[in-house]
Amino acid sequence: MALDSQSTTDTVNPTVPHPAVRDSNPDQTLVHIYAAMFFIVNPSVAGAGLLTNSLGLLVLVRSGMRRTSNIFLLGLTLADSMFLLGGVAPTGFLQYTFNARLTYAYIGWRYPYPIAYSIHIIHSVFTTVTNLGLYTSTTLPAVISVERCFAIFLPLKFKQIMTTNKAIFIIILVFIAWLPWILFWQSCLDFFYYPLGGNKFTGVQQLSPYCTSNYNIVHVFDDYVLNYLSSVFLVTIIVVGSLLVSVKIRLTHATRKKLSSRKSTHPPRTTRTTRTLLAVSLIFSITNFIYFVVVSVMSEQMEENSQLNLAVNACLRCLNYLSSSSNFYVYIFLNKNFKSIFIALFRVENGRYYI
Repeated sequence: MALDSQSTTDTVNPTVPHPAVRDSNPDQTLVHIYAAMFFIVNPSVAGAGLLTNSLGLLVLVRSGMRRTSNIFLLGLTLADSMFLLGGVAPTGFLQYTFNARLTYAYIGWRYPYPIAYSIHIIHSVFTTVTNLGLYTSTTLPAVISVERCFAIFLPLKFKQIMTTNKAIFIIILVFIAWLPWILFWQSCLDFFYYPLGGNKFTGVQQLSPYCTSNYNIVHVFDDYVLNYLSSVFLVTIIVVGSLLVSVKIRLTHATRKKLSSRKSTHPPRTTRTTRTLLAVSLIFSITNFIYFVVVSVMSEQMEENSQLNLAVNACLRCLNYLSSSSNFYVYIFLNKNFKSIFIALFRVENGRYYI
């Protein structure tokens, strides 16, 4: 993120040199990759994800909210949908409308000050909602893994340990737990209005003077504490929980097979539910692991090359959008009950479709 120590009072002073360093010979490959991902691929993936997540929400509601697994999946789908809104947010597109070639390191809204500032406010709201959805959707798969451990290892006590009210409370608690940090980070971004020359100005979001002067603390907390907490720590919980549940299910099936002479071709309902929930969690783990590896390997190059940083982040954001859009397909292909409900949504009666 670009830094600047100017205060917001230096908004339209033409004597203040603008920080948008022009690159007269940008890397065209990076420009094309970024433009394709930001303007075409990511909005398409995010838009399609919002549509399929809406169908997923409808399927979950129709299947009933008496089971904690459905409640957790509903919360995860809502969080994913909040994150996907960032892919279709119009304020993001307006930042790059006049700078599709990435000729300026600092991209902003090149409009009159009142319009640029209004877009900045709306963009801040979109960013807050998007980040809240992102961090919540990274936490709930770990919660689901723990919930499945209770369901598999303590089946007789599970309904007392995990009730529907407790599931709702946990989801709300996850949203609330991430909100203070997201609001704090959003408060670190101020609006600056810089001259570009030729009576042209651009409004940009940059770190406030306070955060700039304390950048080391903010940087360490954001890039290390929050980064590891929301990635490595949660992925570890998911992987360990998934392995424990898988081993337990296999042992249980082997025991039942020995005790029963009758072979069932259909897995128990608990197993189908567990398979669906763990598939959702593992997809998150895989995509998040790829994201973490790429950022770790390319962090230095991305800091030195702003165009590479934008292009790589656009590709990684697409990976996150794919992950947040995948839940619906997991529901339909791995859970026969959800699949039946989805098909029934489009039933035909008296020549009319009913949804």
